[in-house]
Amino acid sequence: MARRKRQQSKKKHHEPFNVLNESRQQLRFFKQILQKNQREGDRAAEALSHRKLGHAYYQLDQQWQSLESYQKALEIYQELGDLYSVANDHSNVGNAYGALRDFKQAIHHHKQSVELSEKEDFKDILLLSLTNLAAIYIAEKKLHKAIQTYRHALELSRELEQPVIEENSSHKLGQIYTLLGDNQKAMKYHQQALLLDVAELDSNGQAIALQLLAGTHISLEKYAAAIKSLKQAIVLLRELKNEESEARVLGILGYTYSKLEEYDEAIKYYEKGIALARKIDEIAIERDNVGNMAQAYNSKNDYDKGLHYCRISLDLSEKLGDSKGVGTDLTNIGLNYAKQGKYEEAIEYHMQALIIRVEMEDHPSQGNSCYNLACCYSLFNEKDDALYFLQRALLLDHEEYHILATEDEDLDNIRDLPEFKELV
Repeated sequence: MARRKRQQSKKKHHEPFNVLNESRQQLRFFKQILQKNQREGDRAAEALSHRKLGHAYYQLDQQWQSLESYQKALEIYQELGDLYSVANDHSNVGNAYGALRDFKQAIHHHKQSVELSEKEDFKDILLLSLTNLAAIYIAEKKLHKAIQTYRHALELSRELEQPVIEENSSHKLGQIYTLLGDNQKAMKYHQQALLLDVAELDSNGQAIALQLLAGTHISLEKYAAAIKSLKQAIVLLRELKNEESEARVLGILGYTYSKLEEYDEAIKYYEKGIALARKIDEIAIERDNVGNMAQAYNSKNDYDKGLHYCRISLDLSEKLGDSKGVGTDLTNIGLNYAKQGKYEEAIEYHMQALIIRVEMEDHPSQGNSCYNLACCYSLFNEKDDALYFLQRALLLDHEEYHILATEDEDLDNIRDLPEFKELV
């Protein structure tokens, strides 16, 4: 077992290095070719070398140099009247601008590529430009434009018999509809993607599709269907020896059983996910599974074990340097103590969480901490402090905490006070 782990680790760490090393070699090679092209006055070859340099710079994440190379290629192809290459390099320039997060320029160039490709019937370039443009729309949170663009790409990918792009477009549409809360349409597109992956005998694609499909089932509270998809995904991931994804999916399976209130079954899968995450040294996945297992124990009213795993999760978040995660773990410890009636300890941890969230300028989470403190101080019968933190919570999100405060029994000790009635 140890030998296989070392082999997998070596592959995991060295593959990115090999890609970068290859890109550096290409960079040196095409710089030499470019100089030769320029000496010979071969403008078409010079443009191609600029494009190849752009690709190499892009792989090395040197995006300003990538942009400059693509722009030079575009200028020469425009000069030569090579419209196919002009359409291609408008898309390349758009990708470089996208990587630089200049979305306005990225959209401009992808649209130029789309318009020219449609006019000249360059369907292969059109398909790539549509998918690139749709990705920028997602980054810009222009989701309805992304849907329109991916639908166009989906139709064209079917016409050109490009199953990989068809599958990707289906997945993206499913993910967008999930973000929009339209889970029925999300499921339709994820199912389409899964059928394509099965037809193409793409085990990795099937595993991804099953995970996305399970996420949609969870959103629709169809937990039995989600469990079936997740277990199928785990079988495929084991065949692929993708232990990182398997550890993550084991955690999702645990979460799904928790939603069914089958906490012993949930804990079983969390434990498997934790063990696998530790084996491959994936601290973030381990932390997530530990934190969720803590909540499963709390739900069983086993607060000692819940607290134990909350503290382990906190240690892992600190090890990761994840301030948001630290705030969440401190909050969970505070909630654990509050459930046990240990309000002084709960207040201490909620206060620590609030301090971190103020430092992060995370206003939604600050509101959560303030409201938790209001409840704890009310239960501890410290009425002035309870009113103070309730007021802070309402200032941060009046709509949410007004609704909660109206019915929350934790605030009953201050409910009849005139100050409470003025706030709520």
